[in-house]
Amino acid sequence: LKSVEVIAQSGSWYVSEQSIPLNKLKNVKNICASISKQPSQIIALIDTSFFGTAKQFIAFCFDSIYFANSWTSRTSSSSFVPYSIVFNSNLYSYKNNIHIGDDKFVDLGSSDLQHCSFLSIVYAIKNFFHSNSIM
Repeated sequence: LKSVEVIAQSGSWYVSEQSIPLNKLKNVKNICASISKQPSQIIALIDTSFFGTAKQFIAFCFDSIYFANSWTSRTSSSSFVPYSIVFNSNLYSYKNNIHIGDDKFVDLGSSDLQHCSFLSIVYAIKNFFHSNSIM
């Protein structure tokens, strides 16, 4: 997933679980565990929280996109959308949110992530899965 690393260099976010500070990783894993029994390994994490706690985030994992939106976002919730749905959905922006399928929106919050970078990550992961016959 070198292409995800290249995209990540343009922003202040993390690629791979090993690069995530432990306090942020703990927050993300706790929230992911509360919405899914077995969240998979994190490919990339965007901390969208105002104070940098990763209590609001977008986590690109190997099975799904997990997210925790702030209470001020269009959809203030924590959830996940499997890539099988994401890859077959109409991804579009609405203000500072991106529709990722299943009537769910991720909030870019206080991150420096641009909409086009988000889409680039999704397509890089899709290409990786396709070229490695994962999906």
